Amino acid sequence: MSDASEGSTPGRGLGPVDPSAGERRRFERWAAQGGRIGEPQAAVPAATVILLRDTADGLETLMLRRASKLAFAGGLWVFPGGRVDDDDRDVVPGVPGEILVRGPQVMAGYWDDPAATDEALRGGWMHTGDVGVLDADGHLAIVDRKKDIIITGGENVSSLEVEQVIARVPGVAEVAVVGVPDEKWGENVCAVIVPTAGATVDPDAVVATARAELAGYKSPRHVVQFDALPKNATGKVVKAEIRSRLLADPTVLGIRR
Repeated sequence: MSDASEGSTPGRGLGPVDPSAGERRRFERWAAQGGRIGEPQAAVPAATVILLRDTADGLETLMLRRASKLAFAGGLWVFPGGRVDDDDRDVVPGVPGEILVRGPQVMAGYWDDPAATDEALRGGWMHTGDVGVLDADGHLAIVDRKKDIIITGGENVSSLEVEQVIARVPGVAEVAVVGVPDEKWGENVCAVIVPTAGATVDPDAVVATARAELAGYKSPRHVVQFDALPKNATGKVVKAEIRSRLLADPTVLGIRR
């Protein structure tokens, strides 16, 4: 197995396995060369653990698929990474930006969709659609999917951050947070909740919980109840369908809180 600094792409068999002695030495060498470990808050392409190292050519990223703290699944890969704003300009630590990656592990393109391929791979980088923030210690936190960021009054709101707070409200089984149009603010934060069986959730309690833990502009202005959240075949919530349903019948939004 080659050293990480050589830019090689060593592989491993699938399935959880304990890191070998050689792999442990590789991690130690990585740390000795200035490597840092980033622990994201949500999944990113092909990884849940990210090792970062500053190089002359930018930020080098080693991504690992991880099953647990001591068991790894999948392979070890080395390829460059970075974060950019909406104009593909680099952002500094502490500023959210879309995560970009490139290397032999990145796809060649979308099947029979050259326009989508050109958009995703513009500039020679894979635009993951994930927004992340790098802190001063080199820890990378995933903020949200770029398409799910809500912009209200010029401020960016992570739907995931709001969902994590509302999910703790008693009686809430599921929650999805989306942006809905507003003439004054651009978008309002809207929380769509599914109560647990037999439970009643007070919208005011949802808003009060959010306001107690989040900045005011991040708190939901609308709280809507669904019997179930729309999901795709893999069980992922389809927020585009939620937004479409709310736009089709704005009366369900109720009052602005």
